[in-house]
Amino acid sequence: MSTPSRVNVQILEEASAWFVEASEGPLDARARRAFNQWLRRSPEHVRAYLETAAIWENAGLIDRERRREAE
Repeated sequence: MSTPSRVNVQILEEASAWFVEASEGPLDARARRAFNQWLRRSPEHVRAYLETAAIWENAGLIDRERRREAE
């Protein structure tokens, strides 16, 4: 798992909001345009969104019952 970069907290919050919205179902045309504009505004926006998605993807790997020993 990669180490998160130092992305602006506000941008991470925006990325998280977009990720949640997109996860709830397909975006309508207006939301899709707004999301695309947000992504194009900065490479940092793209990075924050990808990091948010990676964190979500890796969340399933967490051993909540702590059955594995630390290495």
